[in-house]
Amino acid sequence: MFTLKSKKTEKSKSTPKIRFMPNFGHFKAAIKQLPNANDFDKDTISTFVSVQDKLKEIAFVKKRIQRGDKVVYRWSFEGKLLIREQDIESLRE
Repeated sequence: MFTLKSKKTEKSKSTPKIRFMPNFGHFKAAIKQLPNANDFDKDTISTFVSVQDKLKEIAFVKKRIQRGDKVVYRWSFEGKLLIREQDIESLRE
């Protein structure tokens, strides 16, 4: 006699991580914490913002920008948001 066996699908024991998507207010709080990219030795930095009584990380990468003959550095979020030094200063005022 021929029987068909069905495979049981095992549920993953680990729950999928939900990625934190910062809003504009989170970015404003994070940008206030950024040092001047030209003076910072490392190529990455993480800032932390409080969201519903938990600290959430927002990571930035230092990007090299050519401005004529001059090279400057700026912080970038996922290559989609570029933060100028004047943006940081205006938020600190």
